[in-house]
Amino acid sequence: MKGSVGAAGTIGTSVVGRKSPSKDGTGEAVGQGIHGARGYRRGESADTPPPGYPARPMSRNLQERRILITGGGTGIGRALAESAAREGASVFVTGRRSEPLAETVGSILSRSSDVRAGFLSIDITAPGAPIRLVAEALQFLGGLDALVVNAGFGEKRPLEGFDEKTIDESIAVNLTAAIKTTHAALAALEKGAQERPGADLILVASMAGMQGFAGGSIDCATKWGVRGFGKALQEELKPKNIRVTIVCPGSTDTEFFDRFPAGIPRAEMLRPAEIADAMIHVLSARPEVLFEELILRPRVVKS
Repeated sequence: MKGSVGAAGTIGTSVVGRKSPSKDGTGEAVGQGIHGARGYRRGESADTPPPGYPARPMSRNLQERRILITGGGTGIGRALAESAAREGASVFVTGRRSEPLAETVGSILSRSSDVRAGFLSIDITAPGAPIRLVAEALQFLGGLDALVVNAGFGEKRPLEGFDEKTIDESIAVNLTAAIKTTHAALAALEKGAQERPGADLILVASMAGMQGFAGGSIDCATKWGVRGFGKALQEELKPKNIRVTIVCPGSTDTEFFDRFPAGIPRAEMLRPAEIADAMIHVLSARPEVLFEELILRPRVVKS
């Protein structure tokens, strides 16, 4: 099995952790909360509980979180790695191609030397690859608080236009690797959930996992499978304090659409950073908050 790790002293490592930006300490009123919630009095903020509620933070920073992201060299995975590192998280990204992975890590470290960022180039569908990936990530990160399964592959064509090799590859990347990577990381996530206030598993599916469309039979089948896998794990892992969130992006401007004909112009698609922002919200929320499923779609107004 081939693979490469970002070497010490080069792209792939840096010193640990940095503090998140300080909050505004002016104490000025900030208006009303979402859905008509009460306004905040002077000295209060969104983290201030209503009268009679116990004092506890409404969110947590990512400064001490250790995150493994598959498909982290481009698109949504890269955007998430950069956003999480910007918030102080330690990140480890993986994918098949070493060059975009090195670019992701290099981009992170060019902004700050006070974070840890590393990568492993590996074919996640190869025998034993998920186990090796998790082992390398644990060695680099020192533990695991969050796994984001984002790697994906797809082609759009009528079913009769697929050969067995492409069908096998789609199932192997989109579904089998997602299951095996989660399985390999489960013990580490359970330990992370005990060491820190909870752990996260984010499974990136797509709108193809929620609705069928012509030419998408194989992609839809695998993404429905990811959603079913996630739905079962939401119940299974809840007692272990591992939050499972399924993310279903609509059309997003990534290299996926270089080979997958789009139904809308790329200028009208979602941006990878917008999907990443949603996942950062999940990762920074209190463990008691369950999101279950996030559906993000571009707002397209037809004339």
